[in-house]
Amino acid sequence: MQIVQTIDFFISSAMIAVVVAAIVLILLRSLFKYMDVNPFTWSAITVKRLTDPVVLPEYDCRRYVRADQRKTELVNSSHGLFALRVDWSL
Repeated sequence: MQIVQTIDFFISSAMIAVVVAAIVLILLRSLFKYMDVNPFTWSAITVKRLTDPVVLPEYDCRRYVRADQRKTELVNSSHGLFALRVDWSL
């Protein structure tokens, strides 16, 4: 029984770490966009490359319904916070 609890602890910790890292990267992307950082710097390219798989589907959905696309990063970070909340409640 102890092994199952240990495995569950590691899986929960890994999920929390991934979601927190995604939220931090998305907020960093928003900050870079707000600060108007040169898009050809290493940091801007790396953050964009890491967050594109998460942000682009939301951009497409918002473009389809003709909603404001500038708030996409905040919507994605709120989805991440919701995922953390659901994980902690289980």
